[in-house]
Amino acid sequence: NGIRPVTVASPEQGLALRRQHGLDSADRVLLFIGRITPKKRLEDIIQALSLLGASAPHLFIAGSPTAEPDYGEALFRIVRGCGCAARVHWLGFLDEAAKAAAYAAADVFVHASESEGMALAILEAMSAGLPVVATRGCYMAEAAASHALIQCEQGANALAAALAPLLADPSRARAQGLVGQTHAHRVHDWEALARATMRIYAEAPARA
Repeated sequence: NGIRPVTVASPEQGLALRRQHGLDSADRVLLFIGRITPKKRLEDIIQALSLLGASAPHLFIAGSPTAEPDYGEALFRIVRGCGCAARVHWLGFLDEAAKAAAYAAADVFVHASESEGMALAILEAMSAGLPVVATRGCYMAEAAASHALIQCEQGANALAAALAPLLADPSRARAQGLVGQTHAHRVHDWEALARATMRIYAEAPARA
């Protein structure tokens, strides 16, 4: 998949979004952006949040929980059952400007889908410079092999184990984000993809 370089809001705008939800610059924030549907396994992310008690991160969920009401209600129940309702923040649908502020407000992007083609949300988060933790079902093995993101198995325990080091060490998280950003721009930028396509066409007669 190709992406255009992602806009990230200023740190001040990111902090303003945090303050809207009662947070400050010292709080650690995980971000999910995407459709809220069962295959995204948001319950695994929420349960992982409850396992990360030592770092006490917050989770911003961008997407509409009413798109599939039964699943949205099930997630609300899981949040209450995990005892982390004060740390889960539902942002709703975000336009491009609001998404830019969410990138600026977050420390780590997380995706736990059990089945993806290649998630644009992950590529955009990488382009924004966020470190990414994604499950194997997200189809990001090439990026993982290039150390551009952290790939883990499905489930809350695996997610928590992968997230913990990034939450505990901001400098490590920033370094991981830069590696991912470089990979996204080198491999998934539309101009880079166009050049690669033209090379394939140029080589086609020789192959024939």
